[in-house]
Amino acid sequence: MKALIIGCGMVGPAAALALRRTGVDPVILEKAAGPRESTGGILNFPPNGMAILDALSCGPRIRHNGYVKVRYADDKRGATDRPLYPFIAIRRNVAARVLREAATEAGIPVEFGKELTGIHLPAAGGVEARFHDGTTVTGDVLLGCDGVHSATRRLLLPNTPKPRYTKRTYVTSRLQTGVPSAGRDSRLTYRTAASSFISNVSATGNAFWTAILYHPTQFAVTQHGEPSPKYWSAILEAEFGDAPAEILRLIRQNPPASSHQVYELPPLSRWFSGSACLLGDAAHASTPYHAQGFALGLEDAVTLAACLKKHRGAGAAFMEYQSVRKARCDYVVRSARRAGWLRNPSTHTQKFIWKLFAQFYLPILDAEAARIAAHRVPVL
Repeated sequence: MKALIIGCGMVGPAAALALRRTGVDPVILEKAAGPRESTGGILNFPPNGMAILDALSCGPRIRHNGYVKVRYADDKRGATDRPLYPFIAIRRNVAARVLREAATEAGIPVEFGKELTGIHLPAAGGVEARFHDGTTVTGDVLLGCDGVHSATRRLLLPNTPKPRYTKRTYVTSRLQTGVPSAGRDSRLTYRTAASSFISNVSATGNAFWTAILYHPTQFAVTQHGEPSPKYWSAILEAEFGDAPAEILRLIRQNPPASSHQVYELPPLSRWFSGSACLLGDAAHASTPYHAQGFALGLEDAVTLAACLKKHRGAGAAFMEYQSVRKARCDYVVRSARRAGWLRNPSTHTQKFIWKLFAQFYLPILDAEAARIAAHRVPVL
């Protein structure tokens, strides 16, 4: 069986590695001209995601290139001193490189410059993928691992809902100067009425800050490198102008390095059609408040590989895959959405609920986050 995997972020290579273990021959097809070494901020891998990376023999490299942090319970003022679970923090582009290199070392082809423009599902089975460069690639199954703005989803299931902008933007920077408490784990948190600021410093010297900004303006999805760091610096100064001096110093001495606007995908009734199927954010993009987006994609990858091994036919495999995965993914997406508007309320109604019920709901959300991270899926 030959599997065409659309997307070489993290879910695509993970799916390829899992499929290779079942005897499937995967090929990864990525629209970018080459590896995107300079994109992305900080990515967190919770325990359920790390368990799969360990099973795929990628965990040690992720740990070597990242560092251990701890998620703490929240109260109305921010993070408390009560730990929930550990996670691995790593730069997004570094994590993608680790998984891509693991795939190539396993002999899995990775082709760049393959922008998907068409999918044909012959009545006899199999799939034909057409690309912007005029080429066509055929296979037995096609797996869309191309993220929230998935071309695979748009072509395969054209009547499904489009991603919606959550009016939240993550802005991050790696700390170079003014790092507090060097030599030990430390963190600073600050919250305004609609935004949050978090800085983390590990004992090994890795340090970064992240701002979760309420930002109603939506930028074009194809826009790279814009708006400029100067734009975000002005937004940060205005939003956190009343923050403690230490936080303002970190922002001023370490300008924004990356940003991404947060999109959420409304629940889809179906993740597949014929011999093509969606995984990860292409099927169930979540807001990042539980840091589960990529972990869910990794769970998808090993589950789908197991289903294809069991059934050896796309229809039955995809049907079982969706039946196994959809309830959990929908639950995590709903929980992350609740956590987002409760931690960073934007509407008057949300702010009113925050004032009255935050201390009651935050422990519930923290317990949900811990249960989600404790979940384990069978790995081949």
